[in-house]
Amino acid sequence: GSDVTGDGTTHATAWQTIQHAVDNITQSANGDRINVNDEADASFSSALDLTTYGTQSVTAPLVIQGYNATAGDGNAGGIDLGDNDIQMFASTGYDHLWVIDMHVHNAGNSRIIDINDECLILNCEINNNDSSKAGLNIDSRAFVCNNQLYDISDLGIRLFNGEGQRILYNYFTNSGAETMSCCIQSGSKSNIIEFHIMKIK
Repeated sequence: GSDVTGDGTTHATAWQTIQHAVDNITQSANGDRINVNDEADASFSSALDLTTYGTQSVTAPLVIQGYNATAGDGNAGGIDLGDNDIQMFASTGYDHLWVIDMHVHNAGNSRIIDINDECLILNCEINNNDSSKAGLNIDSRAFVCNNQLYDISDLGIRLFNGEGQRILYNYFTNSGAETMSCCIQSGSKSNIIEFHIMKIK
């Protein structure tokens, strides 16, 4: 893809970076989806900033989803955080984000994904950070389902101060240099946490 000559409308004319896509799409009343191809990881030198894009809502979320041949085909796009001590998003206050079919990794001294209310993390692979940071930190009314979390230096998933999280069917393991101390930490109430596979020591 190219941020110079691309227009972001087809695979052949794709933009090169997710940041350029976020900055240049026109926000839809029904939400937007950025399709991330699995040919190569998107390399981040800084976290994804949504200031130019605008504000998401419950009826207009921002979706970042991987694909191979056809948008939404279930294949995983990749985001390499470059061991730059950054997480995926620039603000921990972002709401209404959906991250689907993505491999997000290599955060360095940072949480890998740290976002706020009414977000969805589905069918993702989240791994590789250090210095006692959680892999995923998320707040009220989140839905986190069918993800694989490994090579994380502290908590797999940290549920922050909100309530109403649904955390289902995730797989946790220690399979790299880092050792996960706890799969899920919940400091809030009214959560549903069930049907996980946990293989940590």
